[in-house]
Amino acid sequence: MHISKRIFITLLLLFIVFNFPVYSDWSPEILIWQNAPGISGGSAEVAVAADSSETLHLVYQSTFLHSGSGFTRQGLNYVQFDDHGHQITDAVMLNDSSDVSARRPQLILYGTDSLMAMWQWEELDSGYAYGFRSRVIINGSVLGSLRYWGTLGTFSDLGYLLDITNTRSIVFVYPDPDNWGQIRAIVENAGGYRLMDGSIIWRRENDISDEISGFVGYSDSLQLVWRQRSSGDPIYTKRISVSTPIDSQSVGDYHSLTPENPGEYYAVPKIMPAGDSLLVFLATYPENMCTDHLHVIHRYSYQRIAELSLGSCGSFAAVEGDSIVSVVCSVRNTWALHFRKYRLPSLQLITDTVLVRRTERNLLALGYTVSPAGVRHLFYYVGIGSSDVHLIYRYWREDLSAGVEASVPRNICLLTAYPNPFNGTTQIEFTLPVTQRVSLRLYDVLGREAAVLLDEMRTAGEHRVSFDGSALASGVYFCRMEAGKETRTQKIVLMK
Repeated sequence: MHISKRIFITLLLLFIVFNFPVYSDWSPEILIWQNAPGISGGSAEVAVAADSSETLHLVYQSTFLHSGSGFTRQGLNYVQFDDHGHQITDAVMLNDSSDVSARRPQLILYGTDSLMAMWQWEELDSGYAYGFRSRVIINGSVLGSLRYWGTLGTFSDLGYLLDITNTRSIVFVYPDPDNWGQIRAIVENAGGYRLMDGSIIWRRENDISDEISGFVGYSDSLQLVWRQRSSGDPIYTKRISVSTPIDSQSVGDYHSLTPENPGEYYAVPKIMPAGDSLLVFLATYPENMCTDHLHVIHRYSYQRIAELSLGSCGSFAAVEGDSIVSVVCSVRNTWALHFRKYRLPSLQLITDTVLVRRTERNLLALGYTVSPAGVRHLFYYVGIGSSDVHLIYRYWREDLSAGVEASVPRNICLLTAYPNPFNGTTQIEFTLPVTQRVSLRLYDVLGREAAVLLDEMRTAGEHRVSFDGSALASGVYFCRMEAGKETRTQKIVLMK
């Protein structure tokens, strides 16, 4: 009877491992671009936007060999996808092929059939000058000649903001090329008239204002966020109206979103609205050299409501239905790309899913957006050095209109092991939506219990258990997790 029980457990575990469904609504990986043999470099920047008809518009950076000079160049390609990940237009290059580089692309939508792409460019023939250019795209076709929006001077990494008002006025915010401590704005209506024509909207002498971002909200209100380079690098924000000339007295007004302590350097600020009264703010903090923090703040008083360290760098966030913020982040200690959902305004974790883990390749999230109908679109880069680079696209068609509870995960307990295979020690990771008792037990291929890793109450959120297999023989083991009524099994391989 004892042998029969062992055989039953063994067969059950093997059935679970090889037949257990993968509970993920994310599509398989779709290859967008890879570099040609012998060409180093790859797609490191994208701009993505989804319109109300569920057409996805993508601009991505690529590296190619310029036939005239024999040197590599960086170009920007435009392509469209439908809401099932099918490419519906051929890729078209936006910039001049003679440009040394085209980077930091941004997109704004005029409607369901037209948009404008803007980017920073570096031109070889004019002494490596930097500036901004744009092109209009209608029905998937690039129309008209390149439009020039001004120079950027000799410093190309200051960032800029491109958005559009409800009345279809273009809002372009950029660093002053002659005074890096100033930020200027162009506001141009649909008829070409400029309500602002390079107006100074921020000034601080002897400093550098860079990494400009933000959005245009209700009543043509611009919420601007940027990094102020001084003895430290604090993140500032301010709100101005783009429908009237700015009062010269308010040029120096601002609110600091991070501490202004010397030696503390913050970076990559992003800010977005969450309903009528909240803002979601994402920035990189100096802890451990680079750690992204997510904040919820009041839209008008800037009072901080919640803050969370993501334990990652290079994160992207999107507000969904004013009650959820979804995040794609590359967690530093596991080198895995995670998809997470948090409740607003508390930032309580709803779910955490590992999308992809790369042990032998570089992995970097490049772009993430959520369409008006709730389809999530993600782009990331994988590569070995700079010689084997791939731009990957994935999407998720979850129906968000059913509310938060409908999106509570089927995979409420996600179990992963890293490294796997392992020699000595591995980390078992799991996520809980609620506080509950968790059991983690290890079985060999005969169904015999080899170790008890955990058997206790754990709170909602992410957890990690270290397992030392030095006392066990090499071979295949099965880590079985039980939490409430849910079970998960992960095959792990010990190699000595």
